[in-house]
Amino acid sequence: MNISRQWNIAAVCALAAGALSAPSLVYSQANEQFIPVLVYRSGAYAPNGIPWANGFVDYLNLIN
Repeated sequence: MNISRQWNIAAVCALAAGALSAPSLVYSQANEQFIPVLVYRSGAYAPNGIPWANGFVDYLNLIN
């Protein structure tokens, strides 16, 4: 085996190791979960929907 072939194999191994470690960068993000508040804030149901939505948001902030 000549020297240039050994260097090529080493380079391929180094690139493969780098590529396998790249997805770990995705996991370093903040642990957050989006919870939508699907409520009525306008229209005929607004008098009941707005206070309920405000209470639900307060509850989510409390358990956070």
